Amino acid sequence: EIRDSLDKIIKIISVIVLPLGGIMFLKQRFYLELSMEDAVTKTVASMISMIPDGLVLLSSVVMAVSVIKLARERAVVQELYSIENLARVDVLCLDKTGTITEGRMVLEEQLPLGTVDYKTAACAYLTAMMDENATSLALQEEFAQKVTWQTEKVIPFSSKRKWGAVSFTEKGTYLLGAPEVVLAKHYSLYEKNISSYMKKGRRVLVFAHVKGIFKEEKDLVEAEPIAFFVLKDCIRKNAKETLAYFQKQGVDLKVISGDNPQTVMQIAKRAGLKAAERCVDARTLTTKEALEKAAEAYTVFGRVTPEQKYELVRVLQGNGHTVAMTGDGVNDVLALKEADCSIVMDSGCDVARKTAKVVLVDSDFSTMPKILAEGRRAINNLERSASLFLTKTTFATLLLTLFLVIKISYPLQPIQFTLINALTIGIPAFLLALEPNYAVVQGRFLKKVFARAVPVGILAICNIAFVVGMTTHLGYEEDMVSTMTTVAAAMANFLLVFRSCTPWNKKRVAMFTGLVILFALAMSYAKVVFGFENI
Repeated sequence: EIRDSLDKIIKIISVIVLPLGGIMFLKQRFYLELSMEDAVTKTVASMISMIPDGLVLLSSVVMAVSVIKLARERAVVQELYSIENLARVDVLCLDKTGTITEGRMVLEEQLPLGTVDYKTAACAYLTAMMDENATSLALQEEFAQKVTWQTEKVIPFSSKRKWGAVSFTEKGTYLLGAPEVVLAKHYSLYEKNISSYMKKGRRVLVFAHVKGIFKEEKDLVEAEPIAFFVLKDCIRKNAKETLAYFQKQGVDLKVISGDNPQTVMQIAKRAGLKAAERCVDARTLTTKEALEKAAEAYTVFGRVTPEQKYELVRVLQGNGHTVAMTGDGVNDVLALKEADCSIVMDSGCDVARKTAKVVLVDSDFSTMPKILAEGRRAINNLERSASLFLTKTTFATLLLTLFLVIKISYPLQPIQFTLINALTIGIPAFLLALEPNYAVVQGRFLKKVFARAVPVGILAICNIAFVVGMTTHLGYEEDMVSTMTTVAAAMANFLLVFRSCTPWNKKRVAMFTGLVILFALAMSYAKVVFGFENI
């Protein structure tokens, strides 16, 4: 928003500054019959004062400083202006694996069914599949033996299908996946035992066998379970504190996972997520209308496909939210690309890391509060400092317009604008932009900035109109009019600096006092440089 707003301001000024400047020159040169030198000088002063010079630089510096600070916290920002989106986030969508949990699993129990040698088959399955995901790594610790059976067909695990399969010559097909999907209609026979583990927050996988080579999904009907594997997610040590911080800051948290909703809900509860019991199985959200209602109504989403993650992000954005998405896998990429701000663990896949706007180098979710706080500091300070620049733009535009319609030459010189800009805009803007400020970002950038800038710009115009009217009536020389006009404009700008310094602290008092003293010294000891007369 800030980038687009600055572009809009520059485009508007670019369109109006040349015509107004041209008319001002014609008035000064031919209507008021000033010399060419005076006409050019006054025209240049009126034109350059309209440009918020330094504002784009300031925004880039503020963002760059934030990037450096986040790099020290081991967070790599891959797109400069994503800092702004971080500050405005009000919904954070969390992928369970790698964010709330450590991204690794432990095989807690094995539940064999019958007398089939499932261990050798599991070793052969893992050898043929060669997966490196958290589930496979947990199983490989137990089934580490390399068993090479002649492989006919491999169907990699898919987060959309919720299962993977390997067909072996003369051995049939072995499947590993979600029980409710693999067992289909037969799931009810085992649901009671499985659900008891899921209620404890465990992940349960079924290892099943199908005779012959697997051809179509309808073959799942023939799947015969030979063992259940119960896996435990390791929750991050600081997950509770991190989630509590976001909830305290008014950020709505959504946990989106491909796992069973009961399992995800229990893990979310263990991590301290409020309203975790508001969970839903995404397979029941078969229509767009159902998904739109669920997006706001539920906190935990289980059995979510990659496409549904993407749609959830879009629905939340359509409801006016600024959405951040965390993830680490290929199945998160669609949602990560669509989110306003995407955050990926460095331990995640290459595609996810390249998609993300922010990469957590240590794969540590506890860095997230620091990222949010730094984004807020940058944007809050930038909004405050931008109002100083746009006060000058507002004031200068109104001033140029005023002196186009009255029979008096433009009163200010470029060097006098330089003094005003340096002491009431440049120095305070950069110093204030680097201070701590972690308040919640609210409202639209342009509206907030101009709400501060326009009243001060109007006050400056009123001051100058009064000074010009009084000095003209009293018959003062042009240099005296210019001096008093500079003082009147500076006083209005100092008023905005005064307001921007609240709440006061020692540093702000020292800065404001120093700026006023510098202006007084310039008035007293640099008269020739700035074209001042004794008042």
